[in-house]
Amino acid sequence: MAPVPALAPEVHTIPALDGLPLGGLLFLPPAGQTPRAAVQLNPATGANRRYYEPFARYLAEAGFAVCLWDYRGAQHSRPVPLAKAAYRFADYGTLDMPAVLDWLEARFPGLPLLVLGHSVGGQQVGLMPNVHKLAGLVAVATSVGYWNYMPLGYRLKTHFFFHLFSPVSHALLGYNAAGRWGLMEDLPRGVVEDWRRWCSVPDYYFDPRFTPDLPPHHYQDLRFPVSVYWATDDPVANARSVPQFWKHVRSSAGIDMHRLVPADLGVPGIGHFGFFRRGLRPTLWPRLLADLMRMAGPP
Repeated sequence: MAPVPALAPEVHTIPALDGLPLGGLLFLPPAGQTPRAAVQLNPATGANRRYYEPFARYLAEAGFAVCLWDYRGAQHSRPVPLAKAAYRFADYGTLDMPAVLDWLEARFPGLPLLVLGHSVGGQQVGLMPNVHKLAGLVAVATSVGYWNYMPLGYRLKTHFFFHLFSPVSHALLGYNAAGRWGLMEDLPRGVVEDWRRWCSVPDYYFDPRFTPDLPPHHYQDLRFPVSVYWATDDPVANARSVPQFWKHVRSSAGIDMHRLVPADLGVPGIGHFGFFRRGLRPTLWPRLLADLMRMAGPP
């Protein structure tokens, strides 16, 4: 029997901790069904929100309330011209993510709160001052971004983006106009500059030289279960970069690592962005859903 379709998403504006308005969509279970838990779906840096909508609907049809939203400066969270935006990369985890979590808690009091984070959406969870409200984290393609861990071809693309395209775009326009060239969505200059510095070293923002960039964080004292998924053909989150990130993280409830081989899932490739494509709905999506159900606890 086919699942009952979820409701059309509600459109919301969520204030970040500093008041900046963030655009979000709230996907709810079918009419009359009480949500099992609330899921905060954190996208990757520069990713288009539409990419995640089929997966958000999938979770809603399974009984979850799902908030899919944009970081400051992205798409529907772009209240000022990017050339005038003094945003930094760590703002995602210190100001934006915690505000969405507080908003979900207020909207669904008493429900378990979960995060499904893609790339940076899993990285910066430990920067959230309210992270201990979470009942679980599913982190997809979450690793350090050190470019020397990438295959040569992708490494060259990364150097082009950080050391040629970005400086020229910043000088001419005051922001990173990646969207014009189909590289990713446009990004604030400060976000890209931080990103470039962090990607220059193996330990990413855990490197001591970047300590001033970050507030006190909670990577060593998480209290909820964590599931980490990475694909063997991912040029970014790979066999070197994934362990390099997660060696800095501790959870009293355990961290489970899941290595995905595309052929085992019946697809030619996954890469860094393939996890949420519809072709993986029959194979991978149920695994992610099962993790969220386990973390949410009994209905």
